Amino acid sequence: MWLDLQPWLPLLTISLTMTLCFLAGIALGLRYKVLILVPAVTLAMIFATIIGVARADHFWSIVLAMVVLGTAVQFGYLAGIAIRAAVGSVIPLPHAQVAQRRAPQEARGAISQAPTRPNASGAKIRQQAA
Repeated sequence: MWLDLQPWLPLLTISLTMTLCFLAGIALGLRYKVLILVPAVTLAMIFATIIGVARADHFWSIVLAMVVLGTAVQFGYLAGIAIRAAVGSVIPLPHAQVAQRRAPQEARGAISQAPTRPNASGAKIRQQAA
């Protein structure tokens, strides 16, 4: 074969894995809050450890792969948040529209549930919430 990929195999493996972790981070950033990063980075580091041990890499090579993959997930999450903010400023997202429709209804409900007390003439008046 005219192209020998054997010397490039470790670099190709980590590059592919890093790309997948970055894309997974983007997917998480588009949907979830920041606390999802804790299990996501943990799983990425476990995944890097499994790959490194299976390939019989050196200890520091495994540590470097863990750091790179954990960082790729975090940068992907950051990119996902940026994409969500950019798209949300141009296109109204469905959950934002529901929140906008629900806000006036909740305000009306809060006003109607305010406690009432009778005045001197016997008519009920609303007390101001403190």
